[in-house]
Amino acid sequence: MSSVDIKITDDLINNLGDDLEPLQNRSKYANIPPRSKASNSKGGEVEFLSNAIPEIDGATGKDGNLSVHINTKQFHNTPSVRFWWPGKKKFERCELADILFLITYVEDNEVVGRRTMLSQTKYTYDNKYVTQRQWDPKPNQYHLLHTLQKFYPVQPNLGEWYDLERESSAFSNYSFVSDFWLPFFHSTDGMDGGYINYNPEQTADYHYERTEDPPSGYQSFIGYLKLFVRGQYGEEYRPNDRIGQFYRDLFNSNTEFNLSDSSNQIPDSETLRADGGEQSLEEKEGGIGLVNIVVTEGYPDTDTPGKKLHLGGELEYTIGE
Repeated sequence: MSSVDIKITDDLINNLGDDLEPLQNRSKYANIPPRSKASNSKGGEVEFLSNAIPEIDGATGKDGNLSVHINTKQFHNTPSVRFWWPGKKKFERCELADILFLITYVEDNEVVGRRTMLSQTKYTYDNKYVTQRQWDPKPNQYHLLHTLQKFYPVQPNLGEWYDLERESSAFSNYSFVSDFWLPFFHSTDGMDGGYINYNPEQTADYHYERTEDPPSGYQSFIGYLKLFVRGQYGEEYRPNDRIGQFYRDLFNSNTEFNLSDSSNQIPDSETLRADGGEQSLEEKEGGIGLVNIVVTEGYPDTDTPGKKLHLGGELEYTIGE
């Protein structure tokens, strides 16, 4: 099962890019103010997430019988996990990520590939360090994302430990936002290659500085999404491997990440045979942002493929209206 089974064309990517152009709005995304209790503006990471996640909801691209559909939702809470951190030689708890990217490749009526990325968002403003363009990731959270330590979800409490083995360096990354540059991404592995002096024992903030090194177009939000759709970023996964099982357990949980209280239903003939059942997702502001992408070849445009969350097993989740 691989995304290369579907040939992603330049025309498909360019067509999708037209719907992603709002992310290039500098007044909105390169001018994000800091969070302030005295201001009505959300500011910082919260303002970025509350604007950008809905901004790309419904984005589509088409080239002949190829299509790509993006649908998004925000959860009220963010998955919080517990893991062993050598920096303080004890178990620590932190957010797993601010954005969860999922992509499913569908040929005719069959799922032929899945990929995923986790991103933690960090904010800074231009004069915070006397015009140094610097972000300060927390060491324990960077350690978790960079090494993918075995972790135990505590919110929601899934009742077991998860060890997410990976092959791709782009599986875990940071999304950097500010009041001077458009949002951009950097993998934790790439950050360790000179932008951060990674030390698992460090307990003070890491300093990620790009004062004289502006991000490339490939690192922009649009650039990252395009490469993700092409199958060049993110980690490939299957429903029954540990990553797939974690996602299924997460969205099956009956607490913060439950998509619906409705019972499972037998899918009709229009439903992809790789999954089944249907649930709806209550839309809430804040928490983790879910970016769900479905690339189809030869799939009828009779519904909205991007609203289906294809995690395998007996359930197919539908992102509600």
